[in-house]
Amino acid sequence: MYRNIRRTLFAMAGLAALGIAAPANATLIGDDIDLTVSLEGASDKMFAATVGNGIEFDLGDITIDVGASRIDFAIVDPDAAFAAGVTYALTDLDWFGMAGEITDAVLIMFQEVDSQIEFTADSVTLERGDFSLVELEAGLFASIELVTQHSGGGGDVPGPGALALFAVGLAGLGLATGRGRSAA
Repeated sequence: MYRNIRRTLFAMAGLAALGIAAPANATLIGDDIDLTVSLEGASDKMFAATVGNGIEFDLGDITIDVGASRIDFAIVDPDAAFAAGVTYALTDLDWFGMAGEITDAVLIMFQEVDSQIEFTADSVTLERGDFSLVELEAGLFASIELVTQHSGGGGDVPGPGALALFAVGLAGLGLATGRGRSAA
């Protein structure tokens, strides 16, 4: 009987060590973020969303999808009348899992639109070029990969390795208890 319990404890400890000893990752998923859309000569439009699966901002002609560490801009209707000089500012970007800050933002263009980005520790701004100069297609036109640095300070989520260590300790206690009873 104790042999079966011992085998079960070993199996549980092994599964715990394999399954939950992965490091905690930082992500934007679950964060409340803000978007400000600015157009030269017009008043700013402000939006708010929680980062999750799917598109966070549907602006009609353009959608913005914020992922774990990436921001995608897509054209919905390539025949829409796009104004030049539009700026999209995503702010209040905070990470879950580990405190962090943006150290770089890499702009990847999928359509030949002259655009520029700027960033701070918790924001990214895309200044979109003039869409009238190129023939647009529906789909992704720009993606921003966020390069981040995460600290080991108080914003950390405890690593799941501690739980695996706890499970191994319980397994050891179970074995010690089983051996003590069989020796008596």
